[in-house]
This record gives sequence, structure tokens and C-alpha cells, in this order.
Amino acid sequence: MATFIEIANRLGKQFVSSKNKTETANLIIQEIKGLIYTESKKPLTQTDRELIVKYIGEFISGTRPFQYKEGGQIILTEQRDNSDYLDLVDYILDGLKK
Repeated sequence: MATFIEIANRLGKQFVSSKNKTETANLIIQEIKGLIYTESKKPLTQTDRELIVKYIGEFISGTRPFQYKEGGQIILTEQRDNSDYLDLVDYILDGLKK
């Protein structure tokens, strides 16, 4: 399994570049719920799921810069856009609790 930072980076980029944020948030919830630990094959703990979402929030808020492979597309988030994104981070966290 990729690191939590790598997962959050990928999901954050997916979220920021999507046209339908709510639909993408629902897909992210399902993907995070389906993650398993490589060695034990057990689902992630709720704490680890929430950590991934925290990292997603850091990426989309600009607190943590997105990571790109050589030749990757750069996605910039503007400060005024972040409140909408961060509201959806709360939505994702709520969805993980269900």
C-alpha cells in the first residue's frame, strides 16, 4: 500500500481537479473505506482514515504542497476557494463515520 501522504496527495489532486466536488467526495469516502493494510489485509483503523483526510485537507488548503512526478500537471488552489473545499473535508470525515 502507498503511504498515507501518497494516498492523500492523489485523492487531493483528484478532488481539486474534479468538476463535481460532492460526487468526488463520495468516491473518496468509498475509496478510503476500502483501504486495507498490506501485511495484515485488515481495514484501516478510523484513526488512520481520519489522518488521510487530514492530509487531504492540508493539500487542498495549500498548507502542504502537492507532490508531482516529473512532467506532472500543477494544480494551484487559491485561498478564496479553500473554505468550500474544507467544508467537503468535513463531509468526507462524516461519511467515514457511517
